[in-house]
Amino acid sequence: MTGDSTRANAERAAGILRESAPRTPVEQAALTVINDGKWVLWHAHDRDLAVMLLLSRAGLLRDREHEQRVLAADISNARAVEKQRVKDGTLIVALTAVLKESADRLDRGDAPADVAARLRAAHAQAGQRR
Repeated sequence: MTGDSTRANAERAAGILRESAPRTPVEQAALTVINDGKWVLWHAHDRDLAVMLLLSRAGLLRDREHEQRVLAADISNARAVEKQRVKDGTLIVALTAVLKESADRLDRGDAPADVAARLRAAHAQAGQRR
């Protein structure tokens, strides 16, 4: 029973490792990095960590496609934020002008109800712009 499970595990491992299959360029690059860094592995206390560090420092553990997608999303988000800032700035300027106008109208003695109606209309219009 134990021999069967050991054999099955060995076959599964061979399938995963594809030891007899031709190497892909990435696999070959990884093997080259590991072979060139064997002296590091010889002195490492944790060889698994040393292998990961060698591969990482060679840039072989990076997902460049994912990095490009993240960069594109970051650029898109930055552009959207900048557009929103411009809209918000324009809206702030417009509302500030309405507030100054309202204050001037109140100083002139206009009816507060009329000024309030103008402020409410400006507020509603600003909400539609957003």
